[in-house]
Amino acid sequence: MSTNVVQTICPFCGVGCGMYLVIDHGRIAGAEGWPEHPVNRGMLCPKGRFSYALVNRPDRLKYPMRRDGDTWKQITWDEALAMVREHLGPLRERDPDSIYVFASARCTNEESYLAQKFARVVIGTNNVDNCTRMCHAPSGYALTRVFGGGASTNSMDDLEEAGCVLVWGYNPFETHPMLFQHVIAARKAGAKLIVVDPRVTQTAKVASLHLQPIPGTDIALLAGMINYVIQTGLLDRKFIERRTEGFEELAKSVELYTLELTSSLTGVPAALIREAALAYGTSPASSILFGMGLTQYVGSTATIAALCQLAVVTGNIGRPGTGVNPARGQNNVQGTVDMGAVPDGLPGGSMSDTSVRTIVEQEWHAPLPQRPGLFATQVWEAAQAGTVKAAYIIGENPVLSEADGAAVVRGLEAMDFVVVQDIFMTETARYADLVLPASLWAEKDGTFTNTERRVQRVRKVVESPEAANRDWRILIDIADALGADWYYRKPEDIFEEIRRVVPAYAGITYPLLNTPGFGLQWPVGEGGDETEILYVERFATPSGKAHLSALETIDLTSRLTAEFPFTLITGRLMAQYNTGTMSRRIDQLNRIAPAGYVELNRDDASQIGAASGDVVRVTSRQGALTVPARIGTGVPRGFVFIPNHYRDTAVNVLVPNNTDPVAHVPAYKGVPVRIEKEEQL
Repeated sequence: MSTNVVQTICPFCGVGCGMYLVIDHGRIAGAEGWPEHPVNRGMLCPKGRFSYALVNRPDRLKYPMRRDGDTWKQITWDEALAMVREHLGPLRERDPDSIYVFASARCTNEESYLAQKFARVVIGTNNVDNCTRMCHAPSGYALTRVFGGGASTNSMDDLEEAGCVLVWGYNPFETHPMLFQHVIAARKAGAKLIVVDPRVTQTAKVASLHLQPIPGTDIALLAGMINYVIQTGLLDRKFIERRTEGFEELAKSVELYTLELTSSLTGVPAALIREAALAYGTSPASSILFGMGLTQYVGSTATIAALCQLAVVTGNIGRPGTGVNPARGQNNVQGTVDMGAVPDGLPGGSMSDTSVRTIVEQEWHAPLPQRPGLFATQVWEAAQAGTVKAAYIIGENPVLSEADGAAVVRGLEAMDFVVVQDIFMTETARYADLVLPASLWAEKDGTFTNTERRVQRVRKVVESPEAANRDWRILIDIADALGADWYYRKPEDIFEEIRRVVPAYAGITYPLLNTPGFGLQWPVGEGGDETEILYVERFATPSGKAHLSALETIDLTSRLTAEFPFTLITGRLMAQYNTGTMSRRIDQLNRIAPAGYVELNRDDASQIGAASGDVVRVTSRQGALTVPARIGTGVPRGFVFIPNHYRDTAVNVLVPNNTDPVAHVPAYKGVPVRIEKEEQL
């Protein structure tokens, strides 16, 4: 058999890089960048370059397994389905809301669609959610509040049209290297780069301006910038008059935020605030990128809404080089939300929208459960209270990914029945009663939707090992075991149903996605015309105008005390990915980023007598962690940074489950901690 290549999409982050998988004698032997692809233009980051190594891992899950005391027993698929029927069937009959379904942003659109349909039709509950609850849920709520839709407004390559790029709470050099290439291209073409981040990241090092606010004060910084724009006439009056409503309410809410007051609240010098507002407001086209430095704390939805309003009052929306763009984390988190795998939404829109409900009910020939479901961050308390008794967890690892990891474990242990469907025996799977072996992205067909709304094909390249199966096929088998009669024979059948219920996908077909193969950015018209820039003529609000409103007041009081004097920030590294389920099993990536650490400022380390390599204890009000120290200048005095990828330094044991009141995302950023050097034995 000769060597050949197959076009597909990287399975890691939300950038959605095009790649070729190299097939040699029936095995995947390597991965190469797809030169013509508009996202990555032939380049790959280390994760994409070595992604192929996952396929041949000997520790892949290959057979269904049930818990047998402290060990695992291999069983058949028939036995596994019988267990599901035996345990979930009676719970469903007594109380459908006692069952929770965790969908996965690592699955395809087709699989995420089936997961939420399974919850709503087969189980009869809206208890379904996905990892957006831990990362970018506030983005969707905030963008919808202002623009009427919860997705990136512009393409990644459109960044190169910007005269100013504002990067807020986000380090694309590490988290999305191929997206960062577009930022660098804009910078080289003369664009000003403004970075707002407490840390001195690699992204901040190449910025024109670097603003370092106290975590949690971002909305005050935005209020100051908006007020300066208004007071100095940098606003776009024609755009405001023609395409917005509520401007007076916004203007009144920020009028007290002088540069001096804003500086005192945020810790950012007044001169820097002025310079940033001038650069953003005077550029012919200014673009915004933001990440989890904005989304992961209490008040995140209100803060992102303020960021959107900064774009609106300066007219930086609906044109090339402008826009507001959340940088999604997982490869298909945008698509998973589009598919309605959330407790308060449906495929195609909000659960409260009667027209959306009607379309879905007519397609499914079934009534939908009326009551919104629990958010994922509410499940573990409900499990300990006895109201959630079972969980079906597809491709998620909440023991490491969710706040207050100890509470997650207690919740899992309190449940009557836990099913985990994954590709490896994860930290979460070890608490399951039944583990089901799933297929990798290279072992199945389907579609992913990246952070710029680009729907792309992934293609089956090799067979799954032994009895492992595709998530969509497992979902159908479990649904049928519980009395359904699902007719889907292949992913394209599922996608055709998606087209009928999700308007933004209505014009997309598999044949269109195959030619030329770069995918299509939704919404797509009947003729296959994609939409690179949203809101060119009107917003998606009922009035067609952007909705401006008063900025919300957020408690900016520091929670630091003499007992907990440091501020913890969590984040990602280039060579690892989320909880490491995939990346920590790739030897090449482990050589680049082998283990967790806590980064300390040199002066702070000196005060506690710690040197690089020393073990220190990090303690919060929630828990404690011992971790090696790394000394440097990347964090200011009073701050510490811990990457969130490693089991041995599971940082989320330190993070309380305090959530944003709208999006219910935990406050992973800005946790008060203390640092102590561990005594050597």
